[in-house]
Amino acid sequence: MAEELKTVLGFEASGAISTLNTLSTALDKYTAAIASAASATTRYNKAAAGVDSKLKSLTAASSGYSKVQQQSVSASKRVQTALSKERELLQSVRGAVNNVGKATKKTSGQNKCFSRYFNNLWTEI
Repeated sequence: MAEELKTVLGFEASGAISTLNTLSTALDKYTAAIASAASATTRYNKAAAGVDSKLKSLTAASSGYSKVQQQSVSASKRVQTALSKERELLQSVRGAVNNVGKATKKTSGQNKCFSRYFNNLWTEI
């Protein structure tokens, strides 16, 4: 074939054919690389499409978490206040119980005295 080209063109074309074959191979590789890049870009675009909605969801979740933290602090303060009131109530009840105990001891002592008096009175009768 190279001989036929030489006859038609009037020069040796084997070098040109070799260069064209090399160029064809390089263009095939370039086309494959471009196709691969296009495919990667398509995958990237699909993945990037959901990023905005995911960021919005993340922002909403973060905002909700912040509100829950604030409510937790508020609830903790209310619990501390309630515990303080319960502590005061328990101290008040303890004081009342102590007062009742003292009064009972006093009454018990008086009852013994009355009991002796009535026993003596019955004995005399």
